[in-house]
Amino acid sequence: MRGVNKLKRSVLLAHSIFGKRLAFEGIPIFATDRCNSRCQICNIWRKSPKTDLDPETIKKILEDKVITRYSSFILTGGEFILHPKYREILSLFNQYKNFYILLSNGLLPDRLINTVREFRVKNLSISLDGCPETYRKIRGVDGYSCVERVVKELKDDDLRLSIGYTVSPWNIRDDLLHVINFCSKYRVDLNIGYYCNMEYYDITKPADKLYRVDDLANHPYHRLYPQWSSGNLDMPCMSIFLRPVVRPNGDVELCEPKQIKLGNLHEQSLGEIWLSDRTRELQRKYLHCNACWHDAQRGCDIYVTSILKSFVPSSLAGVILNGYNWQKIYRSMDSQFSNQEKTKTRAKA
Repeated sequence: MRGVNKLKRSVLLAHSIFGKRLAFEGIPIFATDRCNSRCQICNIWRKSPKTDLDPETIKKILEDKVITRYSSFILTGGEFILHPKYREILSLFNQYKNFYILLSNGLLPDRLINTVREFRVKNLSISLDGCPETYRKIRGVDGYSCVERVVKELKDDDLRLSIGYTVSPWNIRDDLLHVINFCSKYRVDLNIGYYCNMEYYDITKPADKLYRVDDLANHPYHRLYPQWSSGNLDMPCMSIFLRPVVRPNGDVELCEPKQIKLGNLHEQSLGEIWLSDRTRELQRKYLHCNACWHDAQRGCDIYVTSILKSFVPSSLAGVILNGYNWQKIYRSMDSQFSNQEKTKTRAKA
């Protein structure tokens, strides 16, 4: 059965990449740029005036012809629950029963806990960057205890609760070990990403040469980071065919790290923007972009590559998507991670 489902998934991905583009993977909707944190890894809190994406526009996204039952969403900001109409937006997602994950910094524990329970949120991710001292240094606020309180309150509820950790120039390996122990203590999942030069966040500090975590996290995304950081990994950017980015002002962009505008939802529908010749032209242009190691973008690329690897020989992959050494890419996917301590996380049904 798993093989059949994987084959169906591969067909949908093929449609998305080469044809009608019916499947979407984790569409990030940045509903607001309001934020109550003061992060060094993100300057969205500095943006002025503040902008909120109206619920009616989000409703049109959910009803658009390019959205299918396989589509998934990420609700984020800023801090999503600072959106003046966040409850109305969550009601839309309950009504249409689309899969979504809610991202939060956890700095409003009462509101977040009540929201999760009221709307029966099934997937919640909360950011945690290290020990309390590191948290204050990176976030500019003293919010570690807020995050811990949310986790304590919700860890036994009917949802998948995870911690999002970002490897950055402002934390160290010991901070990751601290968060690994935190997740083990409370039996919650851990997702590890890398700091990225995201233009929308006005970040300019270099994002390469960060400390390695591949001995702590068993996933190709982490095993391949050293190759990418050293300039020895050339993997196509497949995510730009699968996950448009929606900003608070209605702009639809090609990816999260770069501000490459495809259109605006106040002028065109998502389908009109996504199926346009201009979008297709930009997708072809940036297929060879290898500028970031953003977890959502490159994680999606690795997933698509693993699907290709299951069904498509490297020689045929070279014909379909030329310009790459697919034999080398497939070998990289198979590379073994070092046999040291690995992240232990709990997956909830």
